[in-house]
Amino acid sequence: MQGYASDVSPYFMIDFSNDKTVVWNSSCTQTVALPESSCFDAPTYLVVSYDNVTDSGVTFTGKQFGGYLVTGMVYLDTICYDTTFCKVIEVFAGENVTIDAWLYDQEGAYGILGYGPNSPFWNQYIDPVTATATYLIALADPDSILVSNITLGSADT
Repeated sequence: MQGYASDVSPYFMIDFSNDKTVVWNSSCTQTVALPESSCFDAPTYLVVSYDNVTDSGVTFTGKQFGGYLVTGMVYLDTICYDTTFCKVIEVFAGENVTIDAWLYDQEGAYGILGYGPNSPFWNQYIDPVTATATYLIALADPDSILVSNITLGSADT
């Protein structure tokens, strides 16, 4: 994403029940635990480093991503799913988190990729003729060379 100019390999959570993607703005604050503090602090532990400097955003209020209740700005940004496929999508930049009922007191990554059935990610692979799709998601442990694959749909491979 353009907003991560200095972050070489940002990592995200995946939410198959949400169609929208949220990232944590560098000025994100949380009021889950008082006093108000950075989203980087306990109990949210979010990686706060997104800064969109190329687009004027639109405000959103009280949107839920996973178990987080978030307020912030919506931007258009480019997200790349591999080294060759990039797509411009709406990105919700969280500036205030008021509820953390998903990963309370656990590290929450750079954001959450919304891979729900109406998401830009999901719809990019749908064959318009058959209205079907096959997805293969490779999951890797950053401290290991092992990779696990999840295949959704069916294919002759």
